[in-house]
Amino acid sequence: MIPKKFPVWIVVCGVLIGFTGACESSTSYDWMSDGGGDGQADTLEDAADAAPDADGGSVDPPPDITGVWARKMYNYSIVNYPMIGPMDTVSISLVRSQITQDGTALVFVEETCAMRMVSDTDLVSVLFPEAFIASIPVETKSGAWESTAQGYLLRQYPFWQVQGAHLEDLAGETLPTDPEDPRVYDQDLDGQPGVTLRATGLLAGEMYIVHRIVNELSGMYSGMERLDGLVTWQDEQNVLAASTTILETPIERAVHPDPTLSRYRFRPVEESTTCADIVENEAAIFPLMTDLFW
Repeated sequence: MIPKKFPVWIVVCGVLIGFTGACESSTSYDWMSDGGGDGQADTLEDAADAAPDADGGSVDPPPDITGVWARKMYNYSIVNYPMIGPMDTVSISLVRSQITQDGTALVFVEETCAMRMVSDTDLVSVLFPEAFIASIPVETKSGAWESTAQGYLLRQYPFWQVQGAHLEDLAGETLPTDPEDPRVYDQDLDGQPGVTLRATGLLAGEMYIVHRIVNELSGMYSGMERLDGLVTWQDEQNVLAASTTILETPIERAVHPDPTLSRYRFRPVEESTTCADIVENEAAIFPLMTDLFW
């Protein structure tokens, strides 16, 4: 399965756990280019400049983005790993998003297809087991097109996700710290409390965690071949238990101080496209959005 309505380019080239602002990437990345030739704006500012103005003083209708889209997203943070120190870290997620539209109102029904984490170090890697990803439910999120002087702004409203615990108040309730807390459950069905993350390298082992994150998406409309924008996000994680003593140490994490590094991209795909198709054809759907951050 390949993405719909755009050509395939041949490209030749070469986690969820931070530390407040002690390390910052000095590399500049070209996130917004898909190899050229698609006639789209390459920055949010360009998109705003190119957006159609209202005709004769009336507001143009919003673009209709009803259909199935693949979304790739970068949540960029700084993680202070035990024995290693602070490192730039990117949590990368792939999602299948079924979008419906009523006027300016949008509904996103989203299935998480894959998650991975890359860091500016070879000493440790954090992995999301398949059971973790499979345990994340299909989620319904709301959003809207907002009319601005520069054109239409796509919004996906703040959405809270909690893994490994049942909370009545997703945003305000204290996250569990004790595996015996009755709110904790074995979400990924592996016999351990919460959900399991695996670490390899210097910190090899497993962590059994509860995790909470909120994401809010926004970006100017730049065309139907892709929808680009920025992610505003925060998260919190508690380690309930671990397979080694060192992994029981709280791992500090903070959103990277450069908010422009956390980005998303939607691209249209055929309605029959599955999560497995998106994972298999990631490079074709998202050319140049590679894991080569450093």
